[in-house]
Amino acid sequence: MLETPPVLRLEDLPYAYGKPLGTALIRSQPEDFIVEEIAGFEPSGEGDHVFLTLRKTGLTTQAVVGLLKQFTGVKDREIGFAGIKDRHAVTTQTFSINMTGQPIPDWSLLASEQLQVIDIQRHNRKLKRGVLKGNRFVLTLRDLQADSSELERRLQAIAQHGVPNYFGQQRFGRDGDNPQNAWRMLTDRTFRVRRDERSILLSSIRSMLFNAVLATRIENHNWQSLIDGEVINLDGTERHFQEPVDDVLRHRALALDVHATGPMPGKASRAIEPDQLAGELERQALRPYREWIEALEKAGLDHARRPLRLAVKDLTWQISADRLSVSFRLTSGAYATSVLRELVEVKEGFQRT
Repeated sequence: MLETPPVLRLEDLPYAYGKPLGTALIRSQPEDFIVEEIAGFEPSGEGDHVFLTLRKTGLTTQAVVGLLKQFTGVKDREIGFAGIKDRHAVTTQTFSINMTGQPIPDWSLLASEQLQVIDIQRHNRKLKRGVLKGNRFVLTLRDLQADSSELERRLQAIAQHGVPNYFGQQRFGRDGDNPQNAWRMLTDRTFRVRRDERSILLSSIRSMLFNAVLATRIENHNWQSLIDGEVINLDGTERHFQEPVDDVLRHRALALDVHATGPMPGKASRAIEPDQLAGELERQALRPYREWIEALEKAGLDHARRPLRLAVKDLTWQISADRLSVSFRLTSGAYATSVLRELVEVKEGFQRT
């Protein structure tokens, strides 16, 4: 097996607003991390697919899929969901179940201490991954050790300017070794993984490379602004465009309406590529990772773009002597940990098993 190319770790990434202001515990109990999906569309009200909105506590998304499979008798492929949610949290999530030819059960019988049925609707298609508009978070940080006035100023800055849209720990594995395992998968024929694991490992490479470009933009103090040659993202959408940066676009960037973007590397596609200064900074950031990019191209992944900045919407907070409670809304695919990272150094209040 070839030696693993350079790996960029989360702890090496620069901060946008300075180092964390203190320390705190997150998820001392599941209710400290509350997540509610924001749907990307409304079910039609008719069809063979039951859209079941559930509130789960202490259960993974896949564990709920297993419960639904057992409860209904359908196969895994007949169950859909829009995103993966953490086990150590209270999350409200919608699942679709194709009930074609199946008797309709009493859904209330699913209820338990860990699972509550919130809503039941019908639709004519399966719920697909990635169709969420976003997620709403309510987080409680305990054992807070930080100056409250400094936290106030930092939170106000985040509300006004957003945070770096880094990929978080979830993409890199519990021990942060997904990129190394990805390289082994790509270069060692004896190292075999399941199809879903292959996707996770390849995603970790793309996430690392995106983080590298974002880190370079932070170091150049232009991650929040638009520079010449930029590929621009319209906030909350998958729409990207490229046009000369003028005062109108700069004003829209200040208002968090548009953002600069970074790469999700892969083989050439119809995705727009940056040029001029934006292109040069991106090439500079990716230069040490050429072997990773070539591996992604050989794996057949298409090049795509992702916004460098994350707007933290409807941000509210409450600070007490030893506790910080924050509430906010993020677009789909964004990480709440990216917000917390710019505030305090957070330690998990539970033991992962």
